[in-house]
Amino acid sequence: ADFGFAWSTNSLALSSEARRLRASLSRQPSAWTHTQLGVLLATFPDDTAGEGHEATNSADVHLKAALHMDPASPHALLARAWLRCPEWARGQCLSDEHKVQAQNLLEAAAKAHDALWEAPFMLGHLRSRGSPEAGTALEAALRLARGSRHVVSAVGEKLMIEGKEQEALGLFKAAAGTGLWHFAEQRPRDLFWPGVKSLGPLPPDDSLPEVFVEARNAIEAQLTTLREELVPVLLDKAGPMPEDRRFVQHDVARGNLGAGADYGTTVLPEGRWDEVYLFSAGESMGGLPCPTNAFPRTCTLLGKLAAKVGLLRAAVSIVHPPKTTIPPHHSQTQGRLRLQCPLYVPQGSNSTFTVGHEKPLKLQQGRCWWFDESFDHWVTYSHRVHPRVSFYIDSVQPGLREEDFSRAAPPTLQAEAMPLSPAYWANVLCHGDRFRWLQHQAKPSAHV
Repeated sequence: ADFGFAWSTNSLALSSEARRLRASLSRQPSAWTHTQLGVLLATFPDDTAGEGHEATNSADVHLKAALHMDPASPHALLARAWLRCPEWARGQCLSDEHKVQAQNLLEAAAKAHDALWEAPFMLGHLRSRGSPEAGTALEAALRLARGSRHVVSAVGEKLMIEGKEQEALGLFKAAAGTGLWHFAEQRPRDLFWPGVKSLGPLPPDDSLPEVFVEARNAIEAQLTTLREELVPVLLDKAGPMPEDRRFVQHDVARGNLGAGADYGTTVLPEGRWDEVYLFSAGESMGGLPCPTNAFPRTCTLLGKLAAKVGLLRAAVSIVHPPKTTIPPHHSQTQGRLRLQCPLYVPQGSNSTFTVGHEKPLKLQQGRCWWFDESFDHWVTYSHRVHPRVSFYIDSVQPGLREEDFSRAAPPTLQAEAMPLSPAYWANVLCHGDRFRWLQHQAKPSAHV
């Protein structure tokens, strides 16, 4: 699904490809080979040329050479702009001068290639938020790539940031009507199974496989044990805290406005939210084993559940006093259900959790529920001195489990790489212009 990540872990393949491209350049230089080598060095610097800074400088040399041979080389223009603004999706560049250079490169790319949707898409993020120029650029990207989940989602969320919520909702509903998503409130960008419809934001028991209901009941029966083992350690009151597993999602007081979750709404984060990861089966987190030395009873319970529910991850979520707001956000992939279990909710606190258009849930100790993480969900919390602590597990959505595949052919998966991500550039290196995201032109239109 993300073979750019898989490729980045194969250092031997990357260094071999870099040597092949250099040999090709020595025999017969070309703009495309310079572009390929420049992209390879820029995307995977540690695996291709040792020091990342050295590789990045070398990458720009090759991209500049490509543009000397072909001033309209689309990927060379995009890659040079990306090198100057690696955080372009947040509107950030290495400097103001780099931002001007990136915009000039993107404008040249858009002028030379009227179907290159990535150029106006990046320009829409780099230009001043809410400006007519930014809106014009995003509208152009939407016209060119109306079948791209990344483009439609980003354009709609930009509209929401600008206070145009009805226009954004209309765009999302139109996209769901064409089959881009199942629901307007469910907008995964990276992975989507058209034939596996969600069970809803808060699936009722009668829609869930029996093992999911049993898992929830088993965890609810052990919540006191989990609370006694996890909460004192996580709040630094007893035992060693595994700090290497703690990830601060946002901490407004320290200038962290969203390190992990992508908040694409008018609601700004408040307070502090962090997570402590107990287990992960996923490659993207390195396949974390459960720390049995720190949490033996918790890990024993997770071990019993792993095979039954297709356990993907287990973690603890902590929101801090005096007030924390987690803005609406959602998973970028379809196919994951989350079981949420409040472990510690201080008396006198105000703690709510909302999914999609469902009625807000008031969090209570002793009760767990499944929800679909690809739907928008958000949290508000306030208490004078104490944090709220929740335990959760992620599992494979029914319809995508191994036992589901044994009864029928696997459903069709639609995967789209984040523009200018390692997976995107890996596609460029493999395919060049031969498969220029043709599916985006083939799908029905989704207009504001």
